[in-house]
Amino acid sequence: MNTWDGDNYPITRFLSETGVESMPSLQTWKEATNDSEDLTFESKLVENREHHGNGQHQMMFVFKFSNRLFFL
Repeated sequence: MNTWDGDNYPITRFLSETGVESMPSLQTWKEATNDSEDLTFESKLVENREHHGNGQHQMMFVFKFSNRLFFL
């Protein structure tokens, strides 16, 4: 199932958890660091945020799979 396709979900009045992890906003990251190299997905700062051992790789897999045409 494509988790990025809103048609896969029923219309709800309230949704508190979808199971899809998101990253903080760029503004929030910039409050934590002045180094633009920290703002890459593979940086130590971003990896340190992830508490699930393989979470970064899983998120990239889902993103790339969901956006296959973008990565051709």
